[in-house]
Amino acid sequence: MAFHLCPLAPEIQTLFKNNPKGFARKRIPIAERALRQRLNPAITSPMASPYFHNTNFALGTNQFEVTANRNVLTRDLFKLTVSHFGSVFDSSFVHMLLHNPFPGAGTFVIKAFQPLNSPRSVTLSDFSGKNPIGNIDFNFNTINQTLFLSDINSDTKGLGGRLLVSLYNFAVDLRASEINFSVWGDNMNARQFYFHMDFGRPVSIIPDTEYWELEI
Repeated sequence: MAFHLCPLAPEIQTLFKNNPKGFARKRIPIAERALRQRLNPAITSPMASPYFHNTNFALGTNQFEVTANRNVLTRDLFKLTVSHFGSVFDSSFVHMLLHNPFPGAGTFVIKAFQPLNSPRSVTLSDFSGKNPIGNIDFNFNTINQTLFLSDINSDTKGLGGRLLVSLYNFAVDLRASEINFSVWGDNMNARQFYFHMDFGRPVSIIPDTEYWELEI
């Protein structure tokens, strides 16, 4: 969706004008970015389907460890998660915690690490004490059709943007209506990042915090 002006928009525009290098970058609509990323996924949903009951498996160039309650987790939700988020990593160990306590709601924590130089199967415990190269945490509720992005980090250039686009595509496939998240008011880098990615707009403010919303 396009960025709509709100009371904070002039402040954000000033932020970009004070950073000519950032302001000069082409701002591509999030829907266009999402379509580009969706066209050639490294892992498709059909590729992920056979691994629904597996805890550890190799797929694409990655090794996955999935912790989930498969009594309530649907196969379709599993396939979407592995396809969208697994496709953004390359030759990595990807841990996915899919907590789906009841149909229609859940918490997802996805972390990726550089792989160990070993042919054996590895687990999350092998990476104890190590920081992930990228992670994204979010909640979803298909009853009111919303997702809430609680955390995103990346130590690899471009990975944070690809994770955001994956979340957008994931939300589209869930037929969600919006993605919500909060940004610390003094976190200028985060505000630039979301603005440049066309990832929503600030809709309300409380002291030190902006609440952003992206309509799907």
